[in-house]
Amino acid sequence: MRTLTLKLSLLALALSMQLAAADHFLGTWKLDPAKSTYTPGPTPMSLTSVYSSEGDWIVIKTNGIAADGTSTSLSNRYKRDGKDYPWNVSDGGNMTISAKLTDDYHSVATIKRDGKPASTSKTTISKDAKIRTMVSEGTNADGKKFSNVAVFNRQ
Repeated sequence: MRTLTLKLSLLALALSMQLAAADHFLGTWKLDPAKSTYTPGPTPMSLTSVYSSEGDWIVIKTNGIAADGTSTSLSNRYKRDGKDYPWNVSDGGNMTISAKLTDDYHSVATIKRDGKPASTSKTTISKDAKIRTMVSEGTNADGKKFSNVAVFNRQ
């Protein structure tokens, strides 16, 4: 009986350590347009991002359909160490991203255009890890201010 209790205790400890080490940001996320706001807009018709890791690199593959019906497909990779990394965007330009985790459920990222800050995004993962909310503010390639709240559901 002691052996069984010890084995179950060790199993519970191992599972809790594995869950604690999980990266809540990784996975497939689909935009919920009804819960998202893009100002000045418009909100994309659809957007799906797959976040994975390769060592300490975060890899993002995003596919979507813009409000005008055009399709988009982008791939990016960066580290969450606060340093600048190249960032591909649909409107082109010399872009970089610097990102950091603030805790297991929050991150902050700054996008720079030609070395100057263009936008900041703060991302929150819900405690059940099923919803990702990204609040972004900045200036687009045309110099116009934007403020977006994008809500994604884990797939």
